[in-house]
Amino acid sequence: MDFVSVEDLLLRGSLWLAEESEQSTPRAGQAARTVAPFGVHTIDSALPQGGLPWGSVHEFFSVTPETQPATLLCALAGNVMRAAQSSTTAAPNKLVLWIGRECWPTPHVVAHALQNEATPESFLSNAVFLDPPSIQMRLWAIELALRSPAVAAVIAPLQKLSFALTRRFALAARDGGGMGFFMRPYKELAVRSAALSRWRVLSVVSEGIEPRWSISLCQFRNREMEKVEWIVEGLYEEGKALSLHLLPPVVKRSAPAATVLKHIYAA
Repeated sequence: MDFVSVEDLLLRGSLWLAEESEQSTPRAGQAARTVAPFGVHTIDSALPQGGLPWGSVHEFFSVTPETQPATLLCALAGNVMRAAQSSTTAAPNKLVLWIGRECWPTPHVVAHALQNEATPESFLSNAVFLDPPSIQMRLWAIELALRSPAVAAVIAPLQKLSFALTRRFALAARDGGGMGFFMRPYKELAVRSAALSRWRVLSVVSEGIEPRWSISLCQFRNREMEKVEWIVEGLYEEGKALSLHLLPPVVKRSAPAATVLKHIYAA
């Protein structure tokens, strides 16, 4: 009879602690339990811990194929870098890994970042771009990066994940102390996951070149959240890193009254 250790079961995602306190003692190489800001005060205030905790995984679900939240994740990566630089517990000069070409930022976003690369919160600061040739190698690279204490954030597009695999990623992030930001198709929102938070993202028509999204927090620690939507704009300011700003609700005037979607956000 073959015996499997508890540690092996934990690594496989087949076994986990029933109760994991955020105040528990961090493992070796893991940063103390602090948070990095989402970057919008109203959204940070709605999060149970006032931000995105280190050592956790977060999933972003695109409502339409055209909605790819890569630019949104660029801003989040910049916030993570700024938090790592100013944190007294997290080591500075950590890396941000972009694993999978589908999540790489657009040339327009890169051009702006290059003009402002001196800012420590630029998402290009200490960025590494990887494009594994197979899904197996992509999954291997993601888990390895999440376990590394030298990595502040891992950004990757993923789909068809089993709960056991999401659990392995969550444990890897907990060990490494960084964050995982995963882009996933909207149809998989109903599939169970071990991610700490799960977000719904929909592109909104913008009046200029700045991208806009309708964002809602669907789940936090496997608990359904109150349905609230925020309209957020990515702002390109000269001499500054890409930042996020909250906008008033958007209503399409051309839509019939019966089909108008009211976007509600916390004041």
